[in-house]
Amino acid sequence: MLGSLLFSAPSTRAQTLSPGLLGVGPTSAVTTISGSTSTSLFAGGLGGAASIWDGAQWLPVPSTLLGNITASTPDPSVDGSWFFCDLATVARFGPSGFTVLPPTFGAPQSLIVNAVGNLVAGTTTGAFELIAGTWARIGGAFGLTGAVLDLELLPGGVLLAGGSFNVPGQTGTFGLATWNGASWAPVAGVPPGTAERVEVFPNGDLLFVLAVAGTSNRQILALRGGVLQRLAAAVTGPVHELAILPDGDVVAGGSFTSVNAFAITNLARLNGQTWSPLASGFNGDVRAVKYFDEGVLAVGGLFTSIAGQNASFVAGFTATVPGTVTPTTAGCGPTLHSLTPPFLGTTHRTLVSGLQPGVAFQALGVSLLPVPIPLSSLLPGAPPVCTIDVTLNTLLAHACTTTAVVTIIIPDDPAFLNVVVFEQVANLGASGAASISGAHAVQIGAF
Repeated sequence: MLGSLLFSAPSTRAQTLSPGLLGVGPTSAVTTISGSTSTSLFAGGLGGAASIWDGAQWLPVPSTLLGNITASTPDPSVDGSWFFCDLATVARFGPSGFTVLPPTFGAPQSLIVNAVGNLVAGTTTGAFELIAGTWARIGGAFGLTGAVLDLELLPGGVLLAGGSFNVPGQTGTFGLATWNGASWAPVAGVPPGTAERVEVFPNGDLLFVLAVAGTSNRQILALRGGVLQRLAAAVTGPVHELAILPDGDVVAGGSFTSVNAFAITNLARLNGQTWSPLASGFNGDVRAVKYFDEGVLAVGGLFTSIAGQNASFVAGFTATVPGTVTPTTAGCGPTLHSLTPPFLGTTHRTLVSGLQPGVAFQALGVSLLPVPIPLSSLLPGAPPVCTIDVTLNTLLAHACTTTAVVTIIIPDDPAFLNVVVFEQVANLGASGAASISGAHAVQIGAF
């Protein structure tokens, strides 16, 4: 494990506003952002306005919606396609054009594509699934009744609903409930109130915003292993969106002026137990926050400047100390493709392709060897051209098919900042043939 190479200490973080990263911005204030990467985004806004970011420019969507866009989500069945809605209409836009979908029951508040590929809408009257062109209440007569304000998927495809609703067979009103494909169940341990926004940590723990009756303040809470944690007991105003960063830190965007009595306006980050401004000087509300695996935090809202810099309704933040991956040697077979940046407190993931089914050996070292070692000295089936190029400080074996995903667990430790680890992957096929990738230099950054 990489953690055996150094030692542990508290963590530090920093982000940089990157002007121009997401272009000059759409022509209308932004209320929702969705997409799978930061180079392919949908931004919905006020008065039905919507735009697509293609990595180079914002292109207007020919939408006929008239109300403010309340939600959007990618359509995974067709690249470059999105579902979106205002309080009256759900629509789809993609390469085939703009389409209005059948009307839902109640005003649409949230959208998601479920585990079987169907669109799900949370509305003011419940949760509905679009099946063969017809909306059906999820659970039928045993479905939720009340406002479903947000939707997420848990690991395994279980649907999570947040809002304020009744659950069949239960007494009272609930803020969170799950649908396992057969029945709805309230989430245990959630205090009374309306869950206005929900997010899911990679391990399935829950993050949500709770509005409590009798106060305009919001709370930000987490359920970790079923144990409730109040991450923010008092946010002085609406929290419109949450994002989870790769190290587990939380970002909240909204219309607020303080978090836990600390003066923070509209965009806050929780690092450990401390809230701080992620950026200062927003001249308008933050309505959308989304983190992308390539190391970009996209923020949308009603603002036109941040700290005096022009930012027309969208802004992109990157790491002040970026994590980088650089090929250093050629290899003789398999190829490495970095899937996530190497940041403190994260698991760096690399896709290995061009493998023969068998075993992939992941070598991690603190340096390159001054003289490469023939791979055949360890795996006799390797051609003479194949060499081991990194010091073998750590060697991990993974069963593989023609591809594999290998990981480096990077401790949440500033002592690792800017440290370079070298990674190389050898392959032993079932036939005895062996090969090895080129080495990558993995320089650790922080987001």
